[in-house]
Amino acid sequence: MIQSKIEAYNIASIKTRTSKINFLDNHDEIRDKIDSFVRGKVGVGPTDQKYIDKLNSQGKSRYQYNIGPGYADSKDKKGIYYSYNGINYDAEYGDYYVWQQILDYVSENKGVNVVYVTNDAKSDFFFKLDGKTRGPNESLVSEIKKSGADNFILQDISTFLHHAEKHLNANIEEDAISELSFQQPTPNVINYMANHQPNIPGIMNTIQAIDKKLKIIEQEIEIKKFILEQIKCKDASTESEHRNVQRLEQIMEIEIDISQLYDQLNEFRVRRDQLHTYYDKND
Repeated sequence: MIQSKIEAYNIASIKTRTSKINFLDNHDEIRDKIDSFVRGKVGVGPTDQKYIDKLNSQGKSRYQYNIGPGYADSKDKKGIYYSYNGINYDAEYGDYYVWQQILDYVSENKGVNVVYVTNDAKSDFFFKLDGKTRGPNESLVSEIKKSGADNFILQDISTFLHHAEKHLNANIEEDAISELSFQQPTPNVINYMANHQPNIPGIMNTIQAIDKKLKIIEQEIEIKKFILEQIKCKDASTESEHRNVQRLEQIMEIEIDISQLYDQLNEFRVRRDQLHTYYDKND
């Protein structure tokens, strides 16, 4: 029964996606549009494996002493590795890679203002008091200002887009903002509820909806882990070179998917806990 469900998922979700990968014949117009938006606005990627190895070592030491970002969900990403452009990465230190790149940029461009947008609402990013998000973790503020930044703002994507709409005339529909925010309450929504008449039944319905979503994500993670093990157990020596390349691409894709699912899982858990805290205070 379980095997048949896994095979059905493999055919519907994984084989369908990998069969559509044709970089030689297909032209991705959406990718072209995205590239035009970010051209010249994305930092240069790492070119030296020694640099990443150094960050891995630093990240391990930082996480040991709960220095963010990244330590809050590092256990969920242990053993997940990926490679891009000849450089090997450890998913456990993904948040730290990004943070260090920002610090490097700030060090070379003293006096800049930094706006960091993330939906990662865990305590290694945000400082919380009484279940409410109060702002960025002070250790992050101190570190980035010490590197040379004038100001540092940390926001979730919902807050950022609302500010962009208000101050930059971005013309973003509320439905789009909700979709990008997983269609669940953000810390700002929770703070809003704290100052208004509580809708207890509505809060409980939202908590139950999040619980259902958590179960779905957990099941998807387990299925993908099982499929990943099955793929890794195959004897590569019996396969053609082309098939082995496809196999490695498939492994990398699934590992990245698992890492992203863990991010979602932790995000939903944080939001559920925030709602539980608010519910308990007003029930």
